[in-house]
Amino acid sequence: MAITAETLNVILTAKDKQFAKQMKDNARRVERFSKRSQKSLSKTSRSFKKLAGMAMRIAPAIGAAVIVAQVKKVTASLDEIGKTASNLGLTTDALQEMRVIAESSGLTFDEFTKGFSKFSVSVGEAATGTGEALGAFKSLGIQLKDANGNTRNAETLFNELSDALKGVTNDSDRASIAADLFGQKVGVKMLNLLKNGSRGMATMRKEARELGIVIDSDLIAGAEATQNKLDLMSRVISA
Repeated sequence: MAITAETLNVILTAKDKQFAKQMKDNARRVERFSKRSQKSLSKTSRSFKKLAGMAMRIAPAIGAAVIVAQVKKVTASLDEIGKTASNLGLTTDALQEMRVIAESSGLTFDEFTKGFSKFSVSVGEAATGTGEALGAFKSLGIQLKDANGNTRNAETLFNELSDALKGVTNDSDRASIAADLFGQKVGVKMLNLLKNGSRGMATMRKEARELGIVIDSDLIAGAEATQNKLDLMSRVISA
């Protein structure tokens, strides 16, 4: 994502001859920085290349500083997806797919992440024989540990829960279980997400992938490094 001296001149337009030398110095510094950054930035994904190409086409009109600010917003969003997925114990693909299901079921993304985070905590506690969710897992017949005695991952258990809840016909009982597993505030809403069972969720996740609304995991993984480079580029431009 090279920034040329001409582009920099738009940003640092000089009104007098005394500023000309400083402007040229800045141009050389940005050119050197851009060459060093090009290789690592291109590794993130083709999507960034397209984004960079669009940015350069509009560079004369809005200036490199604005472009960098806009790209930073994109990378910040991607980085947030990565961090949220890591905190929930999900892959970035799984998080994005489940976000689609959640929002289609009437939950906000924030509600879903809070509910799933509580679910992960509930799993951890119940696996040690403690917590208010222990009884719920037992009543549903969900095994929390594998044959080696390790706690099973939350995503797998979430899918099993969606199937097990089909056997709970009493609405009050379902609501009580949901509150224990996901928390009082979002428990009932999470039931809307789970109502179609694991097969229903799998179908919706597949549809999300086919629609192209799931961002490539490599792109998300490179977002943090790219964000750091863009921060540095901002400092170079404004110096």
